[in-house]
Amino acid sequence: MDGNVNPGNSGGPLVNKDGFAVGVIHSRLKDATSIAFAIPINQVKTFLELRGLDQLMPTPRLRLGGMQRSDDKALALRLPEGLADVSPRRLRFETERGAGEIALRIDRVFSSWSPARLEQELGRESGVTRILDLGREKLVARYLGARDQIAFNEGVLRESLASLEAEPMIREADPLARMEWASTPAGDGQRPLPVPVGWLVESGGPTACARLSMPEAAGSAVSVRDFTVALRIAVWPAAVVPDEVSPACWPSRGSLGTASYLSRSERLGIAYSAEGIFLRSGQRVLQVEVMAPAQQSAYARALLARWVKQATD
Repeated sequence: MDGNVNPGNSGGPLVNKDGFAVGVIHSRLKDATSIAFAIPINQVKTFLELRGLDQLMPTPRLRLGGMQRSDDKALALRLPEGLADVSPRRLRFETERGAGEIALRIDRVFSSWSPARLEQELGRESGVTRILDLGREKLVARYLGARDQIAFNEGVLRESLASLEAEPMIREADPLARMEWASTPAGDGQRPLPVPVGWLVESGGPTACARLSMPEAAGSAVSVRDFTVALRIAVWPAAVVPDEVSPACWPSRGSLGTASYLSRSERLGIAYSAEGIFLRSGQRVLQVEVMAPAQQSAYARALLARWVKQATD
């Protein structure tokens, strides 16, 4: 850190470019130019605590606990004491705001971008960020909170993010020839809905259409071998006409006839395709859809055909 230290500055704060104290000036070499010494701010905090002067601190001080591992989310890191993951989602690690109103959020994303571009595109909130590069997968880890509270605990938060470890989740896609199916309740006495065995059922739903209101129910299923591929479903009342609603919502037809559709999108540098179809099932209309990276469109199309067969047999 560069800065001028003059006689009489001893005991004063050493501040960074944002105006936060990072140390207390101690002394400088009398016969040397631009060489001075300061006590690190964390030692100052400890000094105040040991003398019962905690009330002089602007916010609670965080301390790191031991390494915590989440096998389901394939990651591990040291968390500040009092923080714990509360997210039920496999691709998200999230804590409630603990001491000092600071929270951690880690999102696992699929992206071709470099960590630098990913951080630039996602924007920077008031917090401390680290992006862990696992190749095709990236972990975007951010401590968020009030600016003053983040600054006061910045050293601890950076040390926590530096401890972050993770393993890739994307492996070879589930072979369609060996895929087995199970049934999950649809509710209201409706016919059970098929889901591949071993896939995780989560919240979500198919691509939205402005011409339709909210569905009666919706959900998704994601492979444990490749989270970029998702089966998504919505349940609509019988008044929805499949051959009419699909072309009214999407101009591109899918591979399964007039009630099917194809839509494309892009996220974090990856092109995606969503192919789906509306079909009648008992007293309801189902909208079933497979979302996958565009490079896996052939696999997704075959998976959709199998899913429709399971849903209608």
